[in-house]
Amino acid sequence: MSIVKKRNWKAIELNEGDIAEFAKIGGLELEVLSDGEDLYPARSKKQDTAEKPKKKKKATVKSSVSVETPKKGESSGITSASIPTDEVDMSEWTGFGLKPEIMSGLSKLGFTRPSPIQAAVISKSMEGLDILGAAQTGSGKTLAFGLPILHSILLSDTSSPSTKALCILPTRELAIQVKDHLMAVVGQQVKIGVVVGGMSVEKQRRVLNQKPDIVVGTPGRLAGVLGISKNNEVGQLVDSFKDELALHLKYLVLDEADRLLEQSHFRDLTSILEFLYESIPNTNSLQSFIFSATLPVDSAGDLNKLLRKLRLKPPQMRHVVDLVASSDSSVTTPANVPATLSFHTMMASSDMDREPLLMYYLYRERSQSSSKRSIVFVNAISYVYRLASLLPLCFPNCRVVGIHSNLRQKDRLKKLDQFKAGENCIMVATDIAARGLDLPQVDSVIHLQPPRTPESLIHRSGRTARANRAGSCVMIVTPSQVSEWKKAVRLALNKDIDEINVLEVVSVDIRRIREIQRLANGVEGESHKEKRESKDRAWTKKICEEADLWDSDASLSDVDELLDDSFETDAQIKKKAATSKYAELESLVQNPLPSFRK
Repeated sequence: MSIVKKRNWKAIELNEGDIAEFAKIGGLELEVLSDGEDLYPARSKKQDTAEKPKKKKKATVKSSVSVETPKKGESSGITSASIPTDEVDMSEWTGFGLKPEIMSGLSKLGFTRPSPIQAAVISKSMEGLDILGAAQTGSGKTLAFGLPILHSILLSDTSSPSTKALCILPTRELAIQVKDHLMAVVGQQVKIGVVVGGMSVEKQRRVLNQKPDIVVGTPGRLAGVLGISKNNEVGQLVDSFKDELALHLKYLVLDEADRLLEQSHFRDLTSILEFLYESIPNTNSLQSFIFSATLPVDSAGDLNKLLRKLRLKPPQMRHVVDLVASSDSSVTTPANVPATLSFHTMMASSDMDREPLLMYYLYRERSQSSSKRSIVFVNAISYVYRLASLLPLCFPNCRVVGIHSNLRQKDRLKKLDQFKAGENCIMVATDIAARGLDLPQVDSVIHLQPPRTPESLIHRSGRTARANRAGSCVMIVTPSQVSEWKKAVRLALNKDIDEINVLEVVSVDIRRIREIQRLANGVEGESHKEKRESKDRAWTKKICEEADLWDSDASLSDVDELLDDSFETDAQIKKKAATSKYAELESLVQNPLPSFRK
């Protein structure tokens, strides 16, 4: 093995003349090389483990550069006060006076210009005004309140850590999403803690004891750690958080405020607000950000119930931004939808044709591109389970995930990550996925069942066509649900359902899909039957062993299945249900539908 001589680094300084010369030729390119772990065989194994090899990097520098000798234990590299990104035009952000660290983060994320809600809010919020805002889903509301808060925290004294901002959101997923978005901008320069239900209280206790700059959480768990929840679980109270929160708090954020009005959230939210206003030395020093899907148009609106609980600054110290207001005062739901979102209907001849039409659209969509993300909305958790086990048989090349409220938090987050990471995915979900979640690049939304409210139709549909991307929304209308669809479309979209484009289907394709569905139902039934019988045998085995009996019909492998409550994978189904039905199904799904054949 050859030994490479260790390089000696030294600091150099470039004067203005040198910089000008280098600028004429496009800049000075420095090649930074790190020593790999195999270059110094005399090092201990502990050092080899701690110091991972660094890849070769290149940096183009057009300003003075300091190249320093790395200290022992540090990897070599370039340190610079600022590395300009001339290729990225960030001029539209310059008027806000944001910290360079934030500008750098926005540049890396590709956010070269503020969204309308951000442009309307950031300057006013940095003047200290309370903000009441409404904007379409996916419009960038998180950074609208997040950037001014991050800017203020980066300017503040960090010698004495304290929580300066409290963000309250209705769901766990949305809270984690807000934390991820803010950290994507500033990384570890600002400490952000998440306090939500369904996750370890002890871990969250440790987070809060570190006094993060920003705490993001849901009303229930926040009320719990403050010790003011009506249903407080034993051990939730965090004394340091309760004793010191109000002393240094400068910002209060209520995002998705209309959802915080739900009974499950509103009681704990009210307790939190009462605690804060009683504990804060001067409530005028607290700046509030209230964001909602809509803003109240009169004093009788539901959102005013929340606004009356808040101690906002006087009207002249508030800034109201409403980007979703409807010109028709009779419409009580947001009628504005992205221009890039197209609506379609598929008319079923009977209720039994609902699923064949769903599969037809999914096949049609994937015949155009093998890289598609679709969300199928249903109203019942049991329906999520059914489709999450049926669709993988009909679309073997797709990842299918099911999202509903009964999932454990870690399982829900895992499935969301799987959906985001996959290129060809189908999500089957209840309305829990209709709002708040950031699901980028969703190509289509299919309403398999009508939403329970007009607002839900808007929020479901808003999962696609985000950030000026194109998207399709398909409503599958069955004879028994025509009246429900008519009402939802009229109130949500301010139009009649007959005005929406109808997608035609080819009868020969529907016949093929019905056959696929019949076979898939048979394979699914056999798979579930085998699993139930396997669990029964495992249970019998366990009882026999506990009673010192022996049952020769039970196998040892069955005990493992007793502990496994997940659906079988495709590979297991193929192995255990290798019947003529499966072979026939596999043959059908591998071939395109008749009308899609070239």
